[in-house]
Amino acid sequence: MVPWLVLLVFYSGLLALVALPVGLLLALWSWSQGRRAGIPSGNRPFFAAMLPFALIVVAGVWFIGYATMSMVRGLDPMVGTSWSASVSDGYLLCMVGRADVGTLVKEKCGGVPVVQGIRALGQCGTTIVGVSNDSDWFVLETETGRLTHVGIEARALAPCRESGALKTTFQFYRDLRMGWPDAVALLVLASMLAPTAWIWHRSLVSYQHRGHLA
Repeated sequence: MVPWLVLLVFYSGLLALVALPVGLLLALWSWSQGRRAGIPSGNRPFFAAMLPFALIVVAGVWFIGYATMSMVRGLDPMVGTSWSASVSDGYLLCMVGRADVGTLVKEKCGGVPVVQGIRALGQCGTTIVGVSNDSDWFVLETETGRLTHVGIEARALAPCRESGALKTTFQFYRDLRMGWPDAVALLVLASMLAPTAWIWHRSLVSYQHRGHLA
């Protein structure tokens, strides 16, 4: 099984443990509402208790789609403690365990690092400039693969002077990571969760007051 799917199953299990007491409270609430309305039902509390689990399933389906879309975009699926984003020309910015230190690699994370221990970087076109842990300034031309180590900060920043100050590794990753597709994905998630909760409310709360539930 794909590693991120294993983690997704694990996190879903944790959410299910959280959903259990919530479901019990919803069942108790539904049962008490039925008693007050004079139409107690054994089925209604059960389905009320299933609401948080239904929401978890809906969110899980959404996340699988979102993670797949992210990987198609050259991004990590946002599961676990590793992050990656496509920079340009097949180069990736990868972070493992720590979001403040990154590595530039070619084609896939886990490969031979081109530059590692990156603390800050910036990009202008196909040129990436940055600095690593040991204050080693570098300039990488992704189009040609040429890597130059520069001892002076001003010389390193010269190719991208108009782009402004460098960003921390996480800020650079975040700007690559988040965009309009993510905003659309969140809207899709809301459009999936809201109707699920609304349908539950109409069938298990409003419907019961009309006296149609046995």
